[in-house]
Amino acid sequence: WYQARHVAIAAAQAGARVARDTTQGLPWEGPATTAAQGYAQQLGGSLLQGSSARAVSTGNERGVEVVGTAPSIIPIPGLTFRIDETSEGPTECFRPSGEPAQCAGG
Repeated sequence: WYQARHVAIAAAQAGARVARDTTQGLPWEGPATTAAQGYAQQLGGSLLQGSSARAVSTGNERGVEVVGTAPSIIPIPGLTFRIDETSEGPTECFRPSGEPAQCAGG
């Protein structure tokens, strides 16, 4: 569970970096979730099973939520260890000298 959780955290952070850096006006959800899923597969392999990523956005913040399950050492029917981690932060903002900010969402 501990290692699977760290894989989910790292994958969510990788997706959030892509989400925050995407240029204003371009779709960011697809590239961000693809980055998170790819990172989870590369890093986690069998540690984070059935993982999926979902883009999240609140106001001027963007991020990614990664969900999956940790493998069970002793298989007990009905017992699963669900992992759900989210990473988000403010979007990057380009501010030319002497001009107003051109930020997504504000």
